[in-house]
Amino acid sequence: MTITTQQYLTIVRTGLSVVGTVLATTGTVKGDDWTAISGAVLPIASILWGLAVHAPEATISRAEILKAQGHG
Repeated sequence: MTITTQQYLTIVRTGLSVVGTVLATTGTVKGDDWTAISGAVLPIASILWGLAVHAPEATISRAEILKAQGHG
């Protein structure tokens, strides 16, 4: 199964939420600080995911999978 961009970002958001909760409850960071950190991480993660998905190697790999499944 291939993970979609939306699924990937949901995993990242949920992970950041869990990490933020743990760090805030242990007093490692303040909630407001974590909001700023996670707000910066999401766009960066989205850009990195987009670069990985649209890399030439990934495109060729997906094409080979489709061909093996009889789609072309």
